Amino acid sequence: VYIDGLGNKADYAGMDLNGKVVVIRPDVLRREYRRATNQVALCDGGFGASPRSRGSACYCVNLYTGKTTRFERRDILGILKADQIPKWAQQGLQIYEHSKRSIKTQSTERS
Repeated sequence: VYIDGLGNKADYAGMDLNGKVVVIRPDVLRREYRRATNQVALCDGGFGASPRSRGSACYCVNLYTGKTTRFERRDILGILKADQIPKWAQQGLQIYEHSKRSIKTQSTERS
């Protein structure tokens, strides 16, 4: 399922999920975690994030809490387009990207 701004859905099986903002299926979460703040995440890696990989693990960063969680590729409902990402998730994405950049600059300074 690929979620675009019009509510249309298309198969995302052949898409690379790395670096994409994804929506986690609510049925894989416990009832108390079935809200948008726990379902919108940035897919940051894993063999399942690659389209034709044998693996199924996708490591996702929750854009509300910043915690990394492992999901199966089948647990992902779809991909959010950039214009559909909620403001709180955009802020979380900016914070995550900023922290990732600062870690890279620290590691290059040590080398």
